[in-house]
Amino acid sequence: VACGCDGSGLPGAKRDFWGAAPKYLSTVLAWEGECFRRSFLTSQYVLLGMADNRAPVYRSPSGYFIYYGPDCSNSEVPQRWIVSPMLCNRGFADAFIASEDRERPPEKAEWRMRCTSGWEYVTVTLRSVVQDAAASVSE
Repeated sequence: VACGCDGSGLPGAKRDFWGAAPKYLSTVLAWEGECFRRSFLTSQYVLLGMADNRAPVYRSPSGYFIYYGPDCSNSEVPQRWIVSPMLCNRGFADAFIASEDRERPPEKAEWRMRCTSGWEYVTVTLRSVVQDAAASVSE
């Protein structure tokens, strides 16, 4: 998946996740914090693999993705972490935060989030979840 402004990363164009994720990456992130909204972002996000830009891509059981990509509407804004039900869709995000670090979304930060009342800043914590070794072996 190449999350680019030209649409090259849209679902259907590319679906592969390249290469194994580095061992230091969390395989599961727990999202905590949100505003009043129709659908919940609070969940556990599982590492799917690495995108074409060498950043991790995570997905929740409800179908939301966390990925690193450009702000296609503003070239002056640096890359950012994006939460969206659509992977690499230009201009559509439920939450985002500007970041120069493509290796991991920030552990605790103010994310811009789409709420029922409009866009708000919301404190979000992303904890690394330690997997139970016995559960991993049985799956």
